[in-house]
Amino acid sequence: MAPKYSHLLPEQWAWVTKLSQHDVDWLQRLPYVLVCPFGVVVHAGLQPSIPSLYDQDPGAMMHMRSVRLSDGRWLEGGAGGEEEEEVAAWAGMWSGPQRVFFGGCSGASGRLVSIPRVCTGFS
Repeated sequence: MAPKYSHLLPEQWAWVTKLSQHDVDWLQRLPYVLVCPFGVVVHAGLQPSIPSLYDQDPGAMMHMRSVRLSDGRWLEGGAGGEEEEEVAAWAGMWSGPQRVFFGGCSGASGRLVSIPRVCTGFS
């Protein structure tokens, strides 16, 4: 019997229905950020206004791409309907102290995007 709601998944996500409970439990225990001797690794980004890794919003670490300058709120896409001058890429605002390696870098086209000493993005 197929898992509940599996008919709603796009075909490329069908593999998810084959995960065991052990697999799901393991995935849920994984950290949102990896701390390494050379820096930290995060899926999407870190909020520049929050220097502590432990206080970061998990949603931001998984989805953010930019920050609205007026209030520091993180956004999933680029401007996302906002005026371009009111939005900035989070990586350009990150001042450390950790060097951050992050994925899903918009516009990277498969190459590395580096902001010296603080961020490296890749897609």
